Amino acid sequence: MLIRAMYKVTGYLLVAAALSGFTPALYAGEPAPRFDWLIVGEPVHLDTSTRYLRSGLTRAGIRHAEKALRRADTDLHRLIANHNLCLGLAREGEIGAARPYCSALSRFSVPPLFLQPVKPGLYRVVAESGGRSDPDLRSVISGNLAVLNSIRGLSHLVKSDPAP
Repeated sequence: MLIRAMYKVTGYLLVAAALSGFTPALYAGEPAPRFDWLIVGEPVHLDTSTRYLRSGLTRAGIRHAEKALRRADTDLHRLIANHNLCLGLAREGEIGAARPYCSALSRFSVPPLFLQPVKPGLYRVVAESGGRSDPDLRSVISGNLAVLNSIRGLSHLVKSDPAP
């Protein structure tokens, strides 16, 4: 019973920290960067990772992204898992650990895919644009890498224009 109560309190503290805009020392004195996040529907660990990272629960997001990467069976899933690990580890200030995931983003070959807005800063990957002017997958990833590279101390972490 006591352990369950401790987990509940810890969960409340993590949510409160995320909602208060808590950011690690990497962003101290600077506004936290705004990234666009991607969901695909399946596998569950991949979308769970995205949702945790988007809400500021970075450690949980990283754990789910690692599981998603181990279980990924398509280049699209590997691309988004690497994307989440790149941004999550960089957010935690683990630049050395983030670098291989960020660099890997340019190695995946995926067909042109479009994004359907779900919420501000959250997109679902879809095969067709549906006639809308939605952004494509590569432009969002390039934009996130450009934001990452603009943070003091992270310049030249990766190329901000991954290959198609």
